Amino acid sequence: MKRLTIIAMFFPIFLTSCSWDDPNGIKAEEKWIAQSKEDTIAYEKKVDEDQKNRLKKEEEEKAQFEASHPEVAIAKGDIGPSSSTDAKFAAAMNNLGFVTRYPGAQTLDNVYVKVGTYKLTANSFQMAVAEYADECKRASAYSGKNYRNACISTLTSGLNNFSAMLKNKNIPDITKSVALGEASFGKSIDFEHAARLAKMHFKLCQQKGNQGYVEMVTLAVPCDGSADVLDIHTARKMGFL
Repeated sequence: MKRLTIIAMFFPIFLTSCSWDDPNGIKAEEKWIAQSKEDTIAYEKKVDEDQKNRLKKEEEEKAQFEASHPEVAIAKGDIGPSSSTDAKFAAAMNNLGFVTRYPGAQTLDNVYVKVGTYKLTANSFQMAVAEYADECKRASAYSGKNYRNACISTLTSGLNNFSAMLKNKNIPDITKSVALGEASFGKSIDFEHAARLAKMHFKLCQQKGNQGYVEMVTLAVPCDGSADVLDIHTARKMGFL
């Protein structure tokens, strides 16, 4: 009985509020809907404007910071005349071109290598080298052979190819940064793989007259570097591949 009483109480209110047969009620409802749409449009417009203003402010602050804190090259390590495996690795490190905007207060997080639009910090680089060294130690322990020099030589070659790719001004920045991402696996970075991916993308784009997109691994990257990166499925669906 209680449930029926509640229904009996609210059913007349429901009918009245909906104004099924009242023209004025229908007009009021239409007016309310129109006003709601206007309020939604105004709100979305304000959110969009606030976001644009926020991004503009961030860009201005970034520009001011960069103007007052120019990038400074990190001093290269003294290698000497030695041609040993370790010396060649040190030379490859010097060749990467680490920079910082805090020359008086360097840390592993504010010293970095510019990989296109991405900043590869000294901290991330150090972790990648440590991961590589651990894998070499495991291989040596498993096989019973000392692969230290062979591992360092392989890494040195990869770093030199990576450096050459970074210094190639014909390769767009976005290609370089995406190649690094595609060659990164957790803390590990395959520098040789990143260099080869960027060069592959560059060559294939040349064959296409630097038009459209070219697949890398999981992403499709614009040849001229002026458009957004797309996942391969989306790029194919849009007819870019």
